Amino acid sequence: MSAVSESGDSDDVTSVLLTGSPDTQRPSIPYRKLLPSVQTVHNALILRPAPFNEPQVEQVPIPSILPGSVLLRILATPLHSYSRLGFDFYNPGRSPHEQPFIPGSSAIARVTRVGDDATALRIGQLVFFDSVMKGRDSPETIRFCNPVYHGFDPQSKEITVSSGFADGSYAEFMRAPLENCYPLDEAKLMGDPRKWGFAYTPAQLCAIAAFLRPFGGLSSIDVKPGETVLISPATYPNGVAACMVALAMGAKVVACCHNDAKLVKLNQILSHTHNGSCERISTITWTGNRTKDARNINTFGPMDAFLDISPPGARGSLHLKSGIMSLRPGGRVSLMGAYDELEIPNLFVTRCNITLKGNWMHERKDVLALIKMVEKGNLRLKEEDGCYVVGQFGLDQWKEALEAANQLTGIGESVVFSF
Repeated sequence: MSAVSESGDSDDVTSVLLTGSPDTQRPSIPYRKLLPSVQTVHNALILRPAPFNEPQVEQVPIPSILPGSVLLRILATPLHSYSRLGFDFYNPGRSPHEQPFIPGSSAIARVTRVGDDATALRIGQLVFFDSVMKGRDSPETIRFCNPVYHGFDPQSKEITVSSGFADGSYAEFMRAPLENCYPLDEAKLMGDPRKWGFAYTPAQLCAIAAFLRPFGGLSSIDVKPGETVLISPATYPNGVAACMVALAMGAKVVACCHNDAKLVKLNQILSHTHNGSCERISTITWTGNRTKDARNINTFGPMDAFLDISPPGARGSLHLKSGIMSLRPGGRVSLMGAYDELEIPNLFVTRCNITLKGNWMHERKDVLALIKMVEKGNLRLKEEDGCYVVGQFGLDQWKEALEAANQLTGIGESVVFSF
């Protein structure tokens, strides 16, 4: 007998094909279990080109995966004391972006999706995303900080836009280069202290980003345990981080600044931390007199190394000369300042075989080394160690977050977006 009825009713045919017989009873399903919906959009802080419009939190499509990329679910991402300035004065003349984009910084995140070319990262893994990006085939010439700083030349700016990584971390999801995502030991960093974990939160782990820049400078001149390092200016955010990471590296720190009150506070905080409790930090106030400043520094003995990490406002200051002339013969200087011109005591540098090393940010090996220091407990990120998360905000609180970041004192404080 044919399975198709003489009437040719298509409903009868479908019923027979699905159930095997016209007389077969369909099962009763009182509750149907629906498949979970797939998220296709996420919330992001959108910044638009000039004429400037206020940033807006909008729903945008979740980024797709490109070759050599990974999709991250952001857990926490820091704001900086200069973040508000960047928002207020954003315009196409200072940025290559001609379309709306998502600002951001480094971040603590989880891997949500990986491409076929990923060899180590896996879905669900806790990672640190480093916002300092370099050209894969030309890391010496193509360098930019996504999406804050866009390189040294027009070519770098063009690559920023076309790279697929123009959007930053101030969003729920982010597409990032594989090589900028560093696996973290979650069991150790966020685990129970009773099981030898540190019980850090994602917001506290964001401090890794603050330590990276000065750590790159100190590593570039090969600072060793037991050496004495002069750091100036020591009370700005980068300088404070430099003091803390130098102590964690086993060095003795001489911190210098023009503000005596801030130096007293810095000394009070760091001398009570795990790394600074062994009387390995001293402070000196710059007087502006080159000879007197060098003599004051030398009361702690000749310096082995000098890290200058001055902001643009230090232009014309004599502290650089004083710092260099406090070095022992064969001493090293890491120049990470943000000013165009500087005055160097050339005769002293030549006679004493002083090494001057310019350094922009950090290298991949520095990120790996710093993460290891945090995981092993050499560099600690709790309040008792001088690291204070003074504000955690959602994206919709971006105004409050920018205001809080703008008021950071620099003495170990941080503000983050948390998700």
